Amino acid sequence: MASPGMSIHDQAKEGTLTRSWLQDHLSKEPDDLDEYNFDGYTPLSLAVREGQVGAVKLLLLKKADANKTVRDGRTPLYIAMSAKQSTERIAQLLLAHGANVNFPIEEWGNETAIMAAITQSRDPEVVRLLVENGASLTRANDRGDTARSLADQSANPAIHKALLPKDKQEGWQTELESLLVSTGLFARAYFTNSKDAIENAARRKCTTPTTLYNFTDGHKAGGIDDPQTKEEFKEDLFRFIEQQGLEDIFPSNSQYVNDVAENAIKARNSSPSLPVLGSSARIRARASLYKVIFYCDDSGSMDKDDRWGSLKSVVNAMTEVMTGLAPKYQRTVQLRFINKDETSSDLQPSEILGKLNFKPNGGTKIGTVLNDKVLKPFVKDVIDGGRVLDRPYLVIAITDGHPESEDTGKFRSVVSEYRDYITSNGYSKHALCINLNQIGNDKDASQFLNGLANDSATEDILHVTAESADAIAKFRDNKDQLEAWFEGKLYEAIQTR
Repeated sequence: MASPGMSIHDQAKEGTLTRSWLQDHLSKEPDDLDEYNFDGYTPLSLAVREGQVGAVKLLLLKKADANKTVRDGRTPLYIAMSAKQSTERIAQLLLAHGANVNFPIEEWGNETAIMAAITQSRDPEVVRLLVENGASLTRANDRGDTARSLADQSANPAIHKALLPKDKQEGWQTELESLLVSTGLFARAYFTNSKDAIENAARRKCTTPTTLYNFTDGHKAGGIDDPQTKEEFKEDLFRFIEQQGLEDIFPSNSQYVNDVAENAIKARNSSPSLPVLGSSARIRARASLYKVIFYCDDSGSMDKDDRWGSLKSVVNAMTEVMTGLAPKYQRTVQLRFINKDETSSDLQPSEILGKLNFKPNGGTKIGTVLNDKVLKPFVKDVIDGGRVLDRPYLVIAITDGHPESEDTGKFRSVVSEYRDYITSNGYSKHALCINLNQIGNDKDASQFLNGLANDSATEDILHVTAESADAIAKFRDNKDQLEAWFEGKLYEAIQTR
């Protein structure tokens, strides 16, 4: 946490900037955004140098100049090539906010960022990122070196391949496929840049059904397969935060993340009932980053075939998984219904079943009410009111039917609207995730959900799961199995897309 009186430069360097502090400070001192400190660094260049991704993102969102040099002539992108950590992510952010990929650093022999990437960061992924964003391979520095000639001098063949056009990099993809499959690292959630390679590899080489959440992201994404210490849990959580683009919500010194990591290692070391100790604690720790809103269909049809009973069992199990590793002061969920007016907030897990003790009745205006009772009050009203989201949201919607008394496309349009709204206000698209689940086997409902799955207008934030009542019922009497089943669904819902 920032100490009172810390300057914007100090906070950028330490990674303690928050959205609310920066918003308030710049309203009073707008010129500070690109101001030099005594050493000739802007807040952005300091954040880049120290590898403070959250601070970099917040400053860029406030329109910090992505090309303003420090006094020795280096641009933020050039500095990023020797950042203390997170070079690739920082470069992504700078390029997305207008950084000139071919800016020559006159004071440094007219080198460009890609030359520094080859000789300093030596990361093929960073080199590939710069190439894909138009980095010149033929521009020469004062010594006559080009990016291509420097790559030729490198002993790393991956650097050579990183300079090739995408259609010439098949060898790299094949090598990655072999690595992923041979080591079991093909959970697509954490390999967004190589999703096709992983899925193709899995289809070709896996012959038995496998539960997605039993696989991990391993070293490629910097995650830790089976965290053994609090520090390893923190490292894994911050890697996940970086992958989701949530660094502006959880800065590098986040007390909340620290508390989740502490609870996770305690659970891992003391709870032999966890279905898969390492991955289970890891999934639950990541889930605890989210504020959860259960959005439940309480229409009359939910009273059939004990669907309401299934919903209660599932919500109860989901609550345990979602809140079990959260700090005590945040171990709560929100509950909203399509028909019943429920205004209680911050419910403790022990209060959930009591709130579900009524007879469902009414229609299924699932899209209209999603906006009116869930997204507008919890997201739009907060942002429009000048406040900030202090945690990302996961909306878990459970329904047995298709929309009634509203246009069938209403749900889709609401989700699409909020996808655009959240990003237009400077948040990652992963600051809002919606998980839509089916209970029962209504054919119209299945058709409705299937129509939403893989819809380009909503796929960034919407994950659709169709489970029959029978599939859920078989776990209802086994708490551990039900929680393990939900962990698998949760893993899919919050994955990087």
